[in-house]
Amino acid sequence: MHDYGTTRGARKQAPPLDFAEIKQRVQGHWPSILRVIGLPEQFLSNKNGPCFACNGRDRYRFIDRNGDGWYICNQCGSGDGFSLVQKFLRVSTTEAFRTVDKALGGVAIERQHVTPATVGEGKDLSGLIEQTWRETRGVLAGDPVHAYLTKTRGLAVDSIPPAIR
Repeated sequence: MHDYGTTRGARKQAPPLDFAEIKQRVQGHWPSILRVIGLPEQFLSNKNGPCFACNGRDRYRFIDRNGDGWYICNQCGSGDGFSLVQKFLRVSTTEAFRTVDKALGGVAIERQHVTPATVGEGKDLSGLIEQTWRETRGVLAGDPVHAYLTKTRGLAVDSIPPAIR
């Protein structure tokens, strides 16, 4: 049996990566991880801007869909945070995972479980609902909502139901 750790000139083998575990740990933390990796802040916006990969002026946006680090470039294509790291650093998939693992510090991030708000739990909210309804009005011609529904969505003026407020 050969001991690779003591042989002069032999490369030390990196520990195996648990891809599923790294994906789980990074979920929801992509903006901060990408900052640690060195991606400039301008590439972490959900507004169209320049693409670091193809140098397009207004093609790229970071959408972070479902906390997976998603991005879209109308020229280069789209992908998740690992794909973004690959493109930014010009590395393989394995090296992208290794880089993210190092950026995470190699330790598990404690995830907080968020539960839906329990506002008014156990209370009768019908009075509040009725008050809100009375304080709003239907869509009128000239309202921004009217313009959106008729011009952009193609609805006829008389077909906007009074329930839309």
